[in-house]
Amino acid sequence: MRVTIWDLDYYYNSSKVNCFNPDVMKISSFHKQQGDAVNFVLSEDDIYRPYDMYYIIKEKKETKNPPYAFFLDPKVKWWGNAFSSRVNWKMSNAMLACRPDYLLYPEKKTQLERAEQIRLLDNQGKMLPLLQDWENSFKRKRTIVIDDNLWTTSSENTQMALKKLQEIKNVTFFKPIWIQKLIHDKVILDEFLKLKLTAGCNLQWLEINASEYEAAKEVILKIKNAFPTVSIGALPIRFYPLEHWKDKEYALKDFETFKRIIVDAKQNRIKVKIKELRKRLDSPYFFIFESMANWTANFFELSWLEYITRKYGSGGQFDRDVMFWVRPKEWPETFRDLLRQTWEDADFLLWQWGNKRMSDNDIPWMRWKEEFKYEI
Repeated sequence: MRVTIWDLDYYYNSSKVNCFNPDVMKISSFHKQQGDAVNFVLSEDDIYRPYDMYYIIKEKKETKNPPYAFFLDPKVKWWGNAFSSRVNWKMSNAMLACRPDYLLYPEKKTQLERAEQIRLLDNQGKMLPLLQDWENSFKRKRTIVIDDNLWTTSSENTQMALKKLQEIKNVTFFKPIWIQKLIHDKVILDEFLKLKLTAGCNLQWLEINASEYEAAKEVILKIKNAFPTVSIGALPIRFYPLEHWKDKEYALKDFETFKRIIVDAKQNRIKVKIKELRKRLDSPYFFIFESMANWTANFFELSWLEYITRKYGSGGQFDRDVMFWVRPKEWPETFRDLLRQTWEDADFLLWQWGNKRMSDNDIPWMRWKEEFKYEI
């Protein structure tokens, strides 16, 4: 059979760096082991070669679509998150268990290209009964766990998978980790801490609610202690401001909660990322929460005062000139509003990262108190 595979994300990526799809490598491997002729699209000439089956893969929504004619072709199999509404098939256990086709993508230079790819679970989250050898011949390689359902399957299957991974050196994860599983299942957390994670790997997390922060912090501190060379990605925190329009007190409560979490996270060297509102007008105080989301996502090691001054202050920079601080009526409106909400909380206003905190010696607190004596 003649099989064409078109990875749109790779094809339209001009740099061709770290854009390799492990599912594509497994699809290719499966068909080559079946004796099929695999045509991987690298140029425009490859797009229209004769075929009996055609796979088109797209994970990123911003990637270009193929020509419209392919959407009408019954021989095309669609795959990837961007085509989720069109996907009507699943990889078989035999395909999932295949050793990836590491020679499919021509580039062989970056860590992701050299990495081994391992999948342990089937579509139902059960351990695959048999795995082909997933190793490749590149040196200084990592083993990337590419399972979609490692953290959502039963605790028993997650434990079995983690025990299998303990036999492997230099493990990292392709998908974000559902930290709630580590919070609520001590056995799974203990098995996770026995892994041999690769130095420098960046652990990513699925989002949590603000009420889960303390428990998540304890887990992250244990992971940081067990793996001092591992990078811990930002912990996304989602909130649902459904009551903000009913009473301002609900918004103030959320704001106070986030201020407490952020100061605590900075002191413990844990990155957190307040998620943006799903819709701007979910809260009448959206300008505060939008600014907090941008700050925690992009400038978290700056203090809140440094961030709002650079973004909204005079000249767009953090200006410590004394005269700037004693003339609040000359400040830009957004800067005044954001500072007015937070000036009484010195730790939140000035804390930078770890044990670093801005000096407040030059800040005229009494002058601000008079300026902000009323509330808006």
